[in-house]
Amino acid sequence: VPTAQATKGFTTLTDQDWTAVGGKDRFFKQQLTMAGSSPNQLIAVPFVMRPFAMVYNKDMFQKAGITTPPTTWTQFVQDAQKMTNPSAGVYGAEIDPSDSFDPWKIWWMFAEQMGGDFISKDLKTAQMNTPQAVQSVKFWFDWATTYKIVDPNSMAWKTGDALKAFANGKVGMLIMTTSTITPTLQKSSIADKYAFAPMPTVPYGMQQRPPNGEPAATIVSGDMLAVADYSNVKDLAFKFINMVTDEQHQIQYSKTFGDLPANTAAANTLASQDPKIAAFVQAEQNATPTPFTGTWGPLEVSLAGVSSKLSNEVATNRYDPSHIKPLLDQANQQIQGQLH
Repeated sequence: VPTAQATKGFTTLTDQDWTAVGGKDRFFKQQLTMAGSSPNQLIAVPFVMRPFAMVYNKDMFQKAGITTPPTTWTQFVQDAQKMTNPSAGVYGAEIDPSDSFDPWKIWWMFAEQMGGDFISKDLKTAQMNTPQAVQSVKFWFDWATTYKIVDPNSMAWKTGDALKAFANGKVGMLIMTTSTITPTLQKSSIADKYAFAPMPTVPYGMQQRPPNGEPAATIVSGDMLAVADYSNVKDLAFKFINMVTDEQHQIQYSKTFGDLPANTAAANTLASQDPKIAAFVQAEQNATPTPFTGTWGPLEVSLAGVSSKLSNEVATNRYDPSHIKPLLDQANQQIQGQLH
């Protein structure tokens, strides 16, 4: 949406337009935070949402004596250690540092929960090398180097490798995943042994978030509908949006394609019927939007590069946490150049 809005090619929605599409009240308010540059400059209507959560192996939890999913990252590490059995090739958690998308999402979540952000609120200053950012990256790689809760061979893993290990019963908890993995898990050996839960929202070593920390249980993610500014049938476009975002159509769409409704009533109806969906709806309540800037795409690429270098160092026994800050400094400089 930031890139679309920058083109100035889409209709800025008036109060009348919002009434025509069914009203803002029909949607999750978190989704509206990414529908435009400010509350009175919205160009997009939420269609489906893709909140992130974690999935866990209920059998492995039971065998380790874990009764509920972790709500803090300290508990997460402790639970993962209880489930880890290297001789059996079983690990409590997973890590996929060679993936293009997961590392930045995970680091951003950790940083937000500690009170950091990757770009300043006024969108003018890159902040990818703050103490919170450095600590976020370090904590994730600590899973491999300090806590030993992930497969030591996973430095080359991408998200598909992590999902495969979880589906094969080799991983206790898989984080930063969406409901779209359900079909894969339903065909796996753990089809009746998994459950979803929101990810922890309290930083490692803390009992609660610092005052400026955001829960960031998920990024605000999904698909939006916008109307071209040059259209001469905007009334029909708004009628179409109204139809496909009403409760009945949203439920049908979700059952067919697996994406979750952005319509609150539809999502709550599905959540009441299926605890798997309920976990994602719960995560959405604590969703935190990423900064509204077209520079976010290049930022993702830049952090993927940092993750790739560090994972290579871990794999070849050259890793040192002191290497994190210089790599983030470099990435930060690249992004700062694009913010002006």
